[in-house]
Amino acid sequence: MTDIADTYAVNAATAVRNFDHAHAAELYGKAFDAVKDWDKPKAVDFKLRQGDALTDQGYYTTDNAALNEALAVYHDALLLAPKQTDARNWGKILNRIGQAQQTLGSRLLDSSMLDAAVASFNDALTVQTLADAPLDWATAQNNLGNVLFSIGARALSVPMLEEAVAAFDAALTVDTVEVDPVKWATIQSNRAGAQISLADAVYASTEDVQVRALQAGQDAENLPEVLAARDRAIGILTEAVTSLQGVLKVRQR
Repeated sequence: MTDIADTYAVNAATAVRNFDHAHAAELYGKAFDAVKDWDKPKAVDFKLRQGDALTDQGYYTTDNAALNEALAVYHDALLLAPKQTDARNWGKILNRIGQAQQTLGSRLLDSSMLDAAVASFNDALTVQTLADAPLDWATAQNNLGNVLFSIGARALSVPMLEEAVAAFDAALTVDTVEVDPVKWATIQSNRAGAQISLADAVYASTEDVQVRALQAGQDAENLPEVLAARDRAIGILTEAVTSLQGVLKVRQR
């Protein structure tokens, strides 16, 4: 049965390379069924890969049903890898759940799925610690930054976007340009995107003050609060430009 499962898994990997993610998910499901009673570590791995294939199907084809199916598969995987006995896989699965929730949530008007993704990444970080699993911790921080960025950009929330930038900063303490230049460039780009939204949110926060000033016949654009917000926004944008210039040195044409 283990040999049969491995054959299914090899064929599934080929389907992934061919971008046939739906078929890959089906094959990984068969691999899981073949081995579930014989090899628990492999069973967890195949169940996780089945969820990954469904997540890719949902991501690349905007198939929300596949993303919902992926979430169900990941939750089945959690039952096979409890936090108390298999914390490493439990944290890995929570990270995958968060990514699927974020992809799905980004397509929905309701932000509850994005909020769920934040909770999933924070749960993952309870076991993927900086001390014990620095690379996993950095990945979770980057994922958390991305979903906080999505929520903050929707609501023009200064605190949420500040949290996003802080999460990216945390990830960059591990994924440095010397350690992994490609990953570093990706996180820096994510961080700059969050900073651009943060600058917009900082300046937008003065709109009410400006409206009241205009209604009172005052010079709305030169109020102390507006000038301070503008200066802060320009400072944030300037830092984002510097970051992206650094990225362009690593990610050349």
